Amino acid sequence: MQNSIKTTTIIFFLISTTIFSQEIIIPKNIIHSLNNKATIHLFENQKRYEINLNKSSLSKEIKYYNKDYNLKSFKPIIINNEFYFVSNIGGLVLKLKNDSIKRIDKSFNHKMQVESSIFTYNNEIYRYGGYGFFSARDFIIRYDFDTNEWESIEIEHEIAPTGRFSNFHTINDDEFIILGGTTVDLKKRENRILLDDSWTFSFEELRWKFIQSSKYFELYDSFAFMYEDKIVSRNKNEMQVFDIKSNKLETFDVNTTFLKNNKRFKVHFFNNKLHFIVTRNNNQKVMVSRNESEFFGPKKREIYLGNKTEFLSVFIIILIIVLILFSITKFKRYYNSIFIYNDKIKYRRNFVLISKYEFIVLKEFLKNNNILENNIIQDLINQDQYDRSHNIRRKNNLIEKLDSKFKYLFNNSSLKFIKTKPSDFDKRYKIYYINLKNSKIILKS
Repeated sequence: MQNSIKTTTIIFFLISTTIFSQEIIIPKNIIHSLNNKATIHLFENQKRYEINLNKSSLSKEIKYYNKDYNLKSFKPIIINNEFYFVSNIGGLVLKLKNDSIKRIDKSFNHKMQVESSIFTYNNEIYRYGGYGFFSARDFIIRYDFDTNEWESIEIEHEIAPTGRFSNFHTINDDEFIILGGTTVDLKKRENRILLDDSWTFSFEELRWKFIQSSKYFELYDSFAFMYEDKIVSRNKNEMQVFDIKSNKLETFDVNTTFLKNNKRFKVHFFNNKLHFIVTRNNNQKVMVSRNESEFFGPKKREIYLGNKTEFLSVFIIILIIVLILFSITKFKRYYNSIFIYNDKIKYRRNFVLISKYEFIVLKEFLKNNNILENNIIQDLINQDQYDRSHNIRRKNNLIEKLDSKFKYLFNNSSLKFIKTKPSDFDKRYKIYYINLKNSKIILKS
């Protein structure tokens, strides 16, 4: 009994160690996270922590001096291992230097780019879009470290996406990618409109390129996250996953663990695992790590998206091909088929007349895959006024006539079209079968 209790205790300890080794308790006053490869940086207003994903460990607190700024209103970014904080609404840029938070910009704090996309490219700070004073911004600006001011990026083409805010964004090599978001109704500026398009901006060519539109993109906003080549958005109890390369969109049920995900902290993909922070019922924050199969619930559906113009062209081509194949199939079916009517047999342009009993026998052949027992045919044509031997002769004459009519239709007198063989059930009895391997018999009655 004692050994059993010890074994159970050890098993429980191993299971609990395995489960909780993937969870890290987060300090309660954390306001931001910054994902950077194997490290997740956590920020409070006057101190920070580092989570080492390789070791699944949380560092000791690292204090810094911050007297004047509420970092909750800033987005942390990292350039050359130095931390910067960019205002969520305007032009302020802070830097963590010598364990102290200091403002470095000389720009005006305009508060006109609420929920804009703040990102880095080539070790420089950029921001796109944003909301302010009943309008949505549609331009990209760059922070100039020489002048410590923001400057507008000139584009080389007039085509550009609708101004927006709270959209998904990411950087892929030379391209800045945006998806979905919200804009302002220009006719009634108090109203907001969800956007359903995706665009890329090339920093080398300095031009925008429209990718595609889809109603599914309306669900992508600034809370969406990316792992590998997939963009993930949550809509209530459903996860929507869009694969950029394959254009495949999948939806899954939300995993029970992710139901408590804290939106303030971005999901981070590293070492084939998704790392995210959940808030438990006691308000304790915990970082959880799950692989892809553990992260998503059961799959609900899968579809492929495409550019509307391209899709229309492809659809037309496919339709034409289908019509051609259908026509060929119909033609082949007609050309190689034998049609049985109440009073005739037709093959291509030839036809022969048939009697009432010939039609009855052929109809029964078709019901039985062109094979009939001798006694079944006999029963079909028997008449009470004739004796048995005469009915047999009538049956044999009917088979011979049908065979002759097939020979006429196919213009082949050497081939026997209605043949006999021993029955599979009793070798003493014979069965008849229609010998038409390359033609199909169709009943048109």
